[in-house]
Amino acid sequence: MAGGRGRRRGIVVVLAVVLVAGWLGWRKAYGEWLPTGDPPRLLVCGRTYLSGNAIEAKPSNATRVVAHYPPLVGRDVWGPTPLPSAPCSAAVFLETAHGFRGYGLSGVERRKAARLAKRDVISD
Repeated sequence: MAGGRGRRRGIVVVLAVVLVAGWLGWRKAYGEWLPTGDPPRLLVCGRTYLSGNAIEAKPSNATRVVAHYPPLVGRDVWGPTPLPSAPCSAAVFLETAHGFRGYGLSGVERRKAARLAKRDVISD
């Protein structure tokens, strides 16, 4: 009997650690403790996008689903078709109940993108 209790207690501890780690990971990734509304930031394509304005219609350049929030099962995150030199866009759009919410690259990510764009420019 004692071995069964210790095993059960071990399973409970492991599950608690996994849940807490997942919760902390969620907080780090999306800037919120629970997925109750539109997050203050999104992680898409390995980049951080910060929340912007709500809009009613999907922008014409948002042509494909690039992610989901929450991952795998959530709402669609739309972005433009990628270019070979720029696989990630400067803006993405989260589908909401009343339209879309725009997200733009954070300041650090914007500076990285500008450096990469300069590097990719071919001069004559």
